[in-house]
Amino acid sequence: MSSVQFAKNLINEDPNSQFAKVLENLVLSLESEKCFGLQQLYDLSRSEFDIAIEIMKDWRISRFYLGNAKCFDAMDKHQN
Repeated sequence: MSSVQFAKNLINEDPNSQFAKVLENLVLSLESEKCFGLQQLYDLSRSEFDIAIEIMKDWRISRFYLGNAKCFDAMDKHQN
């Protein structure tokens, strides 16, 4: 299970918890490319913080591959 899907499951389990609110803010910020207050991460427990970091790592990897795919697509269109 991806870390984003794991986060969505945690949010759905207890949407009113502080951790769920932080995860929701984090995922929305990443998806919308808006600012995220890092202080929210500092208030998490160590295990919660690690989950948030995994979400950011997965998002960054996804963005990298998406960027490469767009680049290759543009190259293919240009060559044809």
